[in-house]
Amino acid sequence: MNNYNYIAFCYTNLVKAIFGNSLKKAQEIHIKNLPETGNVLFIGGGNGTVLKLINQLKPNLKIDYIDQSKKMISLSRVLAGTDSTNFIIGNEHAIPNKNYDAIITFFFLDLFQKDKRISIISLLKSKLKNEGIWLVADFNAPTNWKQQLTEKMMFWFLKVTTKIESDRIENYRDNLSHIELNETHATTFNNGFVFSSVFIKVGVKP
Repeated sequence: MNNYNYIAFCYTNLVKAIFGNSLKKAQEIHIKNLPETGNVLFIGGGNGTVLKLINQLKPNLKIDYIDQSKKMISLSRVLAGTDSTNFIIGNEHAIPNKNYDAIITFFFLDLFQKDKRISIISLLKSKLKNEGIWLVADFNAPTNWKQQLTEKMMFWFLKVTTKIESDRIENYRDNLSHIELNETHATTFNNGFVFSSVFIKVGVKP
């Protein structure tokens, strides 16, 4: 499920053909908010196009980069531009046993049905240190016929090629703010169809 092996070779071109540069911009716009040092969990990173920029702008970060697709990991190794990234083939169960100063989920949480997504969000939050940063980029539910058509075509294609678990886009961004996460930055693209946000985990007082 959710395995992009079959479309890894053409994924970037497919995304650009449908969305232009908006998904790329959504992933890049808030990278500057990552800490200068510390441990970062980047899960569902795909082919690593944004990983190279992260390593250029924040060279002192130690990144655990997880993706379920072996081919996406192979592409990421080439694009990373550094040997400091720890590449892991797997899903949320492959997350190392440690806490992180930052977490990155770009177009990852939309792959799952609601209950599974809630479970993964809870797991990721438990891995994030208090005052840690969580970068999220993803889709909002469609609000017009063009977005609805794009959603249907996208999920039909992904069901066939990757056996994606989800079957539609659900708004989950607002839910993140109800689990001890404060949204400090938010940007939208494609008439609100795509969002990019920065969340900070609120420290829980003893």
